[in-house]
Amino acid sequence: MQTNETSSVEQLEHLLDENDSVMATLVNASAFLNTLLPDINWVGFYLLERGDLRLGPFQGKPACTRIAIGKGVCGAAMAENKTQLVKLCMRSPGTSHATVQATAS
Repeated sequence: MQTNETSSVEQLEHLLDENDSVMATLVNASAFLNTLLPDINWVGFYLLERGDLRLGPFQGKPACTRIAIGKGVCGAAMAENKTQLVKLCMRSPGTSHATVQATAS
């Protein structure tokens, strides 16, 4: 018997094709994750370009288009090269994500 996680990983592997572009892969991955995770309001990717994190493919509410390294949760994750566990994003020091602020009320 397979677990849901194993089944989901296998579904994602079948969806992705090594012959596709990086952008097509990220688009399909974000769409798949958005479907798989019903309790989230955003899933996607930021790409490192010209010293900043730049918005890549995503599903969900509007997002910041550029995040400086070391700023906010995503910028801190990049600067520290580690996952940031945050219970309430809007209470995290340095968070300036407009969508977090707008959807919190």
